[in-house]
Amino acid sequence: GRGPHCRAPLGAMRGLRWREAGMQPDMAAYFPSPGSVNSTVASESDVRIRVPFIAVDEPPDTAPWQKRGWCLMVVVPLLVGTLLGVLTGLAIAGIWPSSRSDACFSMSSCGPADACRRFSLYGRDVWVYKPRSSQLSPMQPLPVVVVLHGSYGCALQMAKVSGFQELAEEAQFIVVYPEMKKMGSGDWGFDDPSEVTFFTAMVEMLGYEFLIYPKEVFVCGFSAGGTMALFLQNNYPGYFYAAASVEAGIKYVDQWNNKSSGRPVAVVWNHNDEYLQDYGGRVYYKQTISYLLRDPARDGPTQVETLKAKGSGMLYAKQMHWDAWGQQPPVMVVSWASTEPSHVWPSPANIPGCFDAARVIWKFFVQTRSSWGGVVPIDASVKNV
Repeated sequence: GRGPHCRAPLGAMRGLRWREAGMQPDMAAYFPSPGSVNSTVASESDVRIRVPFIAVDEPPDTAPWQKRGWCLMVVVPLLVGTLLGVLTGLAIAGIWPSSRSDACFSMSSCGPADACRRFSLYGRDVWVYKPRSSQLSPMQPLPVVVVLHGSYGCALQMAKVSGFQELAEEAQFIVVYPEMKKMGSGDWGFDDPSEVTFFTAMVEMLGYEFLIYPKEVFVCGFSAGGTMALFLQNNYPGYFYAAASVEAGIKYVDQWNNKSSGRPVAVVWNHNDEYLQDYGGRVYYKQTISYLLRDPARDGPTQVETLKAKGSGMLYAKQMHWDAWGQQPPVMVVSWASTEPSHVWPSPANIPGCFDAARVIWKFFVQTRSSWGGVVPIDASVKNV
């Protein structure tokens, strides 16, 4: 361009060519008078010297600050508009920031300050809720339920919508809400060795900070957190006694350890969940159950129970149990459908008349704790201090 920063080097180069030709540049060419701009060139030598600078009639160059002002007036509004459009689209899609609500940034979502504590582990927040029940003895060890949030969510939001704190006060167990490795990302690291390191250290930390039953540490999760819970019980069966998945399945079959017998597992599956439909719907459901049952020769459920709807938000729900079979652990499945398409944690607070997924899961954990020992020992290195 012919901006003010380009004139001096250009003139210097032309002056060099003139000197090589045995001529001296006329200084008036560098600083022409106003009258000379439109004047008629008198001689050939004058043409060779003056024309590059004064023959073209043009307005003065725009000052740098004026150029920057033009950029600010045009470019910045475009960038802001694009950003707002993206955020609005994500909010409409139910991802972020609408799903990452104020609950993600409010400690009150976890519960009272004297019941909820925050720990930092490998740069990640871990929120721990310990019941305040007056009947709880200071020397009484407690079971632990680890609850994993879903894609683009957060630990505190999971604490707010799952209802585990209220249940913990009744049943007396500790609830743990860890954050993903990268807060607000789409998935947990199903095959990431650093995730195994994190969960191992987390359980050990709980043993140091609280009086817990090392062999009664359970894990459950919603959406992507549910998929992670399924992988933890299968690929790393020595860390958690049992697992539960809510509105999630096994979608990374190439990372699934087919040689593992796993742990007792429960699955809560909404057949009117648009997210699960995107991953294959009924086919995805059957694939998940077949991988959890592990043996194709395994018969149908040993027990089927209907969960009656008490409101307009649920079409149907049935609870199916498969007892332990050989070395295969028990499996429980809640197959249900909401009236409207939804991808939320099932509870009466979130869906009118729906069952309480937290209570169904806890009941399953308690039953397997008392009735199934399993063939894979829980890691005995995790001890209370």
